[in-house]
Amino acid sequence: KKKAKKTSWLANFFSWRFRRSSDAPLQLGYNKFCNNLLKKEHIEKKDTIYIGDETRDIEATKKAKIPMIGVNWGFNSRKALEALDPIAVVNSPKKLVEELKNHFNVG
Repeated sequence: KKKAKKTSWLANFFSWRFRRSSDAPLQLGYNKFCNNLLKKEHIEKKDTIYIGDETRDIEATKKAKIPMIGVNWGFNSRKALEALDPIAVVNSPKKLVEELKNHFNVG
């Protein structure tokens, strides 16, 4: 008998997500790509948060005026991410969840 896959409440927190798997969107300019994607999917910036691990993520989201949380378990260091002043830089998935709840005023 197969066990049903338990879905995390966090998975339900996101109505839509995008994972950049190549640099193809950068040809357009990542900030423009992000804005076009939100427009295409009818998602408002106030309902959006970008989670990234690179300084170029912060640079693009600042240009696109999309809030961003950095995670320091990826490509760039915490110091490099903090230097560009995202909403926050977190060092664990637990801290990410706390920051998301805080940003979206979820108890």
